[in-house]
Parts: sequence; C-alpha cells; structure tokens
Amino acid sequence: MDIPQPWVLSLDRTNWLFGEIDFNTLMLAVVHEIAYICEDREFIGQIWLTYLLIDPMIRFRIRIRETVLRSFLM
Repeated sequence: MDIPQPWVLSLDRTNWLFGEIDFNTLMLAVVHEIAYICEDREFIGQIWLTYLLIDPMIRFRIRIRETVLRSFLM
C-alpha cells in the first residue's frame, strides 16, 4: 500500500446468523487521511477509555451506548 505511516487503524467485529450458520467476522482496516482511532462499542472498557483520555496524543471516536456514557459522566 502506498499510504504513508503512521497509520490509523479501524477495528470492528460483527456476528451474523444465517439459518444455522454463524458468521463471526473481525475487520482491521487502514484508514487513509483520518487522524484518529475509530472503534465500535465492543471495544470499550474502563481501563481502555481511561488510557485514551489520559494520552493527549491519541484522538479517538467511539460509538457507545447511552447507558455507558452516563456511567462515565457520573
């Protein structure tokens, strides 16, 4: 790939059930021209979020449930 480093990585996992077949897919992608970590709500946790909030060099976007957001704001 002709994408200069440092790379921004996007990680996502999804699970689909088709009849009796269960598909579990993990996707890791290199994001081009976006300067932050982008992740879905499967990858949240207090230790991980605390680390991201403490390190000012890591910008991030995380989709989370409203109930999780409320627990962090309290």
